[in-house]
Amino acid sequence: MAGADPLGLFTRLETSIKNGVFKPVYFLYGKEKYLIDRSQKLIIEHALAPHEHDFNLAIIYGGDAQAQAVLGECASFPTMAQRRVVIVRDFDELSENDRFIAYAKKPNPYTVLVLVSGSGIKSNPYAAISRASETFNFENVSKKQIPGWIARSFQNLGYRINGEAADMLGSMAGPDLQNLSSEIDKLVTYAGERKSIEPGDVLEVGGHSSEFNVFELQKRVIARDFVGAERILDQMLQVSSNTAGTAIMTVTILASYFTKLMMLSDNKGSNLDPGQIASKLGVKPYFVSEYQSAYRLLGPRGTERANQTLLGADYELKGGTHRKERLILTMMLLRLTEGKIRNIGKVAA
Repeated sequence: MAGADPLGLFTRLETSIKNGVFKPVYFLYGKEKYLIDRSQKLIIEHALAPHEHDFNLAIIYGGDAQAQAVLGECASFPTMAQRRVVIVRDFDELSENDRFIAYAKKPNPYTVLVLVSGSGIKSNPYAAISRASETFNFENVSKKQIPGWIARSFQNLGYRINGEAADMLGSMAGPDLQNLSSEIDKLVTYAGERKSIEPGDVLEVGGHSSEFNVFELQKRVIARDFVGAERILDQMLQVSSNTAGTAIMTVTILASYFTKLMMLSDNKGSNLDPGQIASKLGVKPYFVSEYQSAYRLLGPRGTERANQTLLGADYELKGGTHRKERLILTMMLLRLTEGKIRNIGKVAA
């Protein structure tokens, strides 16, 4: 199954498991730990009833076990159940794990074995085991897939999220699925019986006001309104309990936005329709006109200059300078808006 997108792979696994189709050996690897963890939980949940766990579920960490003992677990028959489940995490750390090549070729039909590896399948024994098992390569999810994943996650929980709210949540929480999942749980708890999630909900749960947040800051930047942008930034930093985190989040979201504007520059002159442009940018089609309008205001040089400014601010915030976060961001806004600094004494302090 290598080569498919990680969310597509997980959907295929989820569908087969929920239909009661289990393979004797699963080999899971990749960088997207959330999907690997969810796959393990999914297999356990559907392969065994809760009361069957005590005698038929073994979760083993490779660094704490011996291959012979693990193979013994795999060879055992289930106790008053249809099957056993054996999960081997950190399979790379299991000594003599090459002995599982033979097992994968002739597994116990009453055991579902899940091997979780960090090494991939480029070398033995992993390549050989992979060929004899059901293999899933869960690489990182691309940014353009995130809004769709967010929408499906809410739908599975019986909720609906507004398109703008989904994009907002993806920008604020970043592409890490574990972090996104936690934010989704918070939003569901916050919404309660109200089944629709709106942009205001995302801002409220994220600790941002409807007036002073990075998305309003973004609008002021595009309008080249330094005074308005600085006012929003000041309020954001005043209420923040983690100035460094807020600063990095602000630059990250702005950088993502301006990167999309650069992609518009790359597609200038092409005959792409709004749907095709939206696909390339990784946004909903109804946002395309907003991005195009912003690009027309800035032009190619302004867009490139903005990206360079944000790259510099990111470098400074991550240890490239000893300047305070507030000063770094203020200077960033000055360059982005081509404005004039006011209250420089207060900012520098």
